[in-house]
Amino acid sequence: MKKKINVSAAIVVDNGEILIAQRNREKTAGLMWEFPGGKIEDGETIEQSLVREFKEELNMDIKVGKFFKTAEYDYDFGYITLHVYFAKTLSGRNVNLTAHEKIAWIRPRQFNEYDIAAADVIVVRELLERLRNNSLSLS
Repeated sequence: MKKKINVSAAIVVDNGEILIAQRNREKTAGLMWEFPGGKIEDGETIEQSLVREFKEELNMDIKVGKFFKTAEYDYDFGYITLHVYFAKTLSGRNVNLTAHEKIAWIRPRQFNEYDIAAADVIVVRELLERLRNNSLSLS
């Protein structure tokens, strides 16, 4: 039986651009791009997990906003349930990377220029679809 892993992620929007982060080359799915976040610890809400992970991994303070989507993906190492929220940066765009290779602030049309991790691809598809249908705004 595969390990089930609950993970939080945030779509951080600033001036119409979205924050993505490149996974550490030494980690599973190394060098793939993702929405920042991480494993949800026991006794922690998704929102608490996001605030903690952003502080630990990017030294970024965020305000968690509305729920966006839950995506599930069956990787070879485990079954991931990815809980995604929108968030705003409270500390600007300056980061101190401790768990990622690099970050990028991108426009939605630029997602196809990045090698996005499989679970995050599900989120990107939904995000782009909602933007195309004008059922979502990044402003």
